Amino acid sequence: MITIKLAFKDILHDKMRALSLFFFIFVITITLVLSTNVLGTVESNMQNSIRDCFTGDVIIRSGESTKGEIYSWNIDAVNEVKIKGDDAKKQISVLNDLYSKGDVSGRIRYNGMVSMHLKSEMAMFIGLDANYNAYKESLQLIEGNYLSANEGNGILMTKAIAEALGAKVGETLVVDATAEDGKVISKELKVIGIAEMNSLSFFNIPIIYLNLDDAEKLFGYGKGELTDIVITPNKGGSAQTQINKITDKFNSQDINESTYTIQKGRELSGYIMDFVTIFSLMFIALIVILFIIIGILVINLIVMIGIQRKTDIGVMKAIGFSKRKIAVIYFCGIMLVSILALLCATLVSFIILSILSNVGITNITGLMRNIFGQNFYPSIKFGNTFTVLITAVVVLGIFSYVPCRKIANLNPVDAFKEN
Repeated sequence: MITIKLAFKDILHDKMRALSLFFFIFVITITLVLSTNVLGTVESNMQNSIRDCFTGDVIIRSGESTKGEIYSWNIDAVNEVKIKGDDAKKQISVLNDLYSKGDVSGRIRYNGMVSMHLKSEMAMFIGLDANYNAYKESLQLIEGNYLSANEGNGILMTKAIAEALGAKVGETLVVDATAEDGKVISKELKVIGIAEMNSLSFFNIPIIYLNLDDAEKLFGYGKGELTDIVITPNKGGSAQTQINKITDKFNSQDINESTYTIQKGRELSGYIMDFVTIFSLMFIALIVILFIIIGILVINLIVMIGIQRKTDIGVMKAIGFSKRKIAVIYFCGIMLVSILALLCATLVSFIILSILSNVGITNITGLMRNIFGQNFYPSIKFGNTFTVLITAVVVLGIFSYVPCRKIANLNPVDAFKEN
């Protein structure tokens, strides 16, 4: 208790230096907490977009499928192995007993050529079940409408493929598909909507969504045949928990393991998730740099304290204070100011984030729109914030204690001689 009182008196002895330390750590901490939560929200949005628009939380494919990614940088004509109609029907029936309506969706995914205005582009076609609405959470309409069960031969396309073809809502385009027997099928489809993927526009992913029935006819699939069964529950635990539950249920219903392949959707997102990982590593590098800056500041501050307070340190040693005691007094003073700055900055950051999460940052344009989306609502990531704060305290403690020990080694006789 006496040590804390002496540390507090030392803070009051040089208020300007204490305020300088407080202000610097306050500003750095606000930067860290805000960036941690903003970038954490962006990462979550990217993962949610991948889940909603591509993979779901869990994806079931044919037992003959390879466990590779379902989207790569270059879309080619290689297409997915089909789930047979009877197998798909039985699997979906069992899954509907486990999940709510709309959580389970059959899909047909096909890579094909699309032509319009004398331009041709490869695109990924995704035939969606009429009851599946999760994709709307991460696909923001630019113009037109989402898919409707009543809109036959209508398609919803991403901004990337729309711009590549110069497509507008209301126009028709030609799709060329190759059936299983090798026959080329050409069909005209009407553009009913154009949308962009939340936080994924940067990747320029060319996707065309259409109703499952239309996809079945267009790509020559038999009745009930699918490429994927996607599970996107609103709640129910991790993807691995879902896989274990589904596998147990399938086994109890005598569904042969050779008829399906089940994976976490996250594993199939290809280079997109690799980018998210790189994004996270870049953010960690930024935090490390900021922590190093904080450490250098603290060391310089303590060195200055040692220079200015030589006489005081000499007096304390002359009247019997040990080196350890003196080091702890200065260390506690630095940490009291630092922790107070950390707490105040975190509180202010949370207030700012709470306001932004309700008001949002809307109508974002330019490059920032590709990362944050048209409208961005940052959320508070308590886990990330706690990690940053604990790391900050540890870094400040390490960078503070060592120089405090150094100035405590001052010889009192030398201190008095200099004065």
